[in-house]
Amino acid sequence: MRSFLVFISFLINTFIGYSCSCYGPETVEVDFEKSDYVFEGTITAHEIVWVMDTLYPITVTNGLVKGDIHKRDSVLTNRYTLEIQKTYKGKIHRKIVFIYSDFPSLECGFPFIKGQKYIVLASKNIYVEWGASKEIEKRLKVGTSDCGFTSLYTAEKSNIIKQLSRKKKRLK
Repeated sequence: MRSFLVFISFLINTFIGYSCSCYGPETVEVDFEKSDYVFEGTITAHEIVWVMDTLYPITVTNGLVKGDIHKRDSVLTNRYTLEIQKTYKGKIHRKIVFIYSDFPSLECGFPFIKGQKYIVLASKNIYVEWGASKEIEKRLKVGTSDCGFTSLYTAEKSNIIKQLSRKKKRLK
C-alpha cells in the first residue's frame, strides 16, 4: 500500500510539472555559515514517512501538538538514519540523527544511499512525523536538500569542511 501511494505521488508530481529549482548558497562557505549542523556520517536506514506539512505554525509541548492542525496536510518525505562519525558544527549529543529530505529531482531532495558516507550541511527540521515513536521523537531531526553542498564523502571535501570549522572557531 505504501509503495502504491509513493507511486501515485510520483505520477501526480510529474504530471503537474514540478521540478527542482535551486536557489541555494553560491559557495560552500555560505552554506557552512547558514547551516545549523555540519557533520560526516554513514546512512544506516531509509524510510518513506508521512509528515505534517509545515506551512502553518504549530508547537509540540510535552508530546502534544498545539496550533491549527486542521489546516495542515500530510505529505510523504524521506527519513534517513545517519550514524555520525565527525561533527564540525552544532551541538549534537547522540551519534544517530534523522535527516528528512524531499524526493530527489522532483522536490530537490538529496539522494542519500544506504551504506554510503556523506558530508552533511543541514538545518533544524520542523517536520512533525505522524505516528512517530517516542524513540524517533527524541532523536535530533535535521533537513537538507540537493541545493546545498551536502555530498558524498571525499577526503578533499572533508578537508574543506575542516578548514571552515577551524576558521569559525578561531573567529569566536
